[in-house]
This record gives sequence, C-alpha cells and structure tokens, in this order.
Amino acid sequence: MRRTCEGGGCGVGAPTGAERRAANIEDLVVLKGEAVHSPNECDDDRPKRADCLIFVAKNDTVTVLIVELKGKTFSGRAVEQKLRQSCADALAVAHEADLVINVIPAVLAEAWPTAERRHLANQSIGGHNVLTKRCGEPLLRLLRCSS
Repeated sequence: MRRTCEGGGCGVGAPTGAERRAANIEDLVVLKGEAVHSPNECDDDRPKRADCLIFVAKNDTVTVLIVELKGKTFSGRAVEQKLRQSCADALAVAHEADLVINVIPAVLAEAWPTAERRHLANQSIGGHNVLTKRCGEPLLRLLRCSS
C-alpha cells in the first residue's frame, strides 16, 4: 500500500484531511498497480499494469481511480492496455470482496502528444471514457470529472 500516487516527477494531487472530510471521503487506499494481480500469474508472463489503483469510499460507494503516469512521450495503445488490465484486476478484487465499484481510468502526463491524447480520450474502459489530464491534477477534481 502507498500513501500517494506519484513517480517520475508526475503524480495525483492528494487531498488534505480537511478536503477529505469536506468531500465525505470515508477511506482512501492507494495500491501500486503491479501489486494487484492474480496469484496464478508468473513473473515472466505478467501483463503490464497502470501505476496506481486508488480506492475511494464515499457515501456508501467505492470508486476505483486507475491512474497511469506518463512523461512527455509515450504510446497511447500501450497505456490503453495497461488501463484495461488494471480495470480487470480492480473488478476481480471487487468481485472477491462482494463490492460494486465505479471504475475511472485516468492518464496524467507532463505533456500530451495530440494523437495520443485523442486516442486515449476516445477509449471507454470500465464504462467511463479515459480522463486525460496534466501531472498534479488533484484527486478530488479527477473524481468530479468522471461524474
């Protein structure tokens, strides 16, 4: 478990305690994406996953924000595959825990190549279009963007 979702100079803006209380966030858990996988997977054939899965409990609803952090250049298709795999992982965890979850895929990047942003923004994963934002976007704003 992690305290924040960040790496390589990019990250999600974590809410303060006061912001969490004001937004009625009951609990917030950040997991490294690579840590959430099937026990049947071998290290050699394990698919790539998003950087973080942020579980947010709010008003009797659990939302999972799947976050991939990127620099200035990257492949939109590779990112899409990571988001899809992490979505499947989050749904499997929810099924095991007998939870109904809302999944929100998001990519935060230092810079956005136009073609990659367009490709990702047009993808639907877990019933939501992929959010394409800049590094440092506050968690609470990401949650509002998905509503």
